[in-house]
Amino acid sequence: MAPFFMALPAVSAILIGGASVNKASITNVVIGTFLFQGIVTMTPTVMNSLIKMDMSEVIRIIVSNGMILYALTRKTEATR
Repeated sequence: MAPFFMALPAVSAILIGGASVNKASITNVVIGTFLFQGIVTMTPTVMNSLIKMDMSEVIRIIVSNGMILYALTRKTEATR
């Protein structure tokens, strides 16, 4: 089951960087990796200060999967 989850962070990073389903560039990968790593490192700190429980990892997974779903369901003018 673990190899299945290895692609999710990579896909999240590329889609956060602005890539579409049909086209991605190295710039999208670099920007997306920077933003995704920022989310991964900052979410536990922010969530632990807002919520006094240890839910930060669960919320981080929900946020990253939500970003994938949003990017995959987003329609552009070229694909309509």
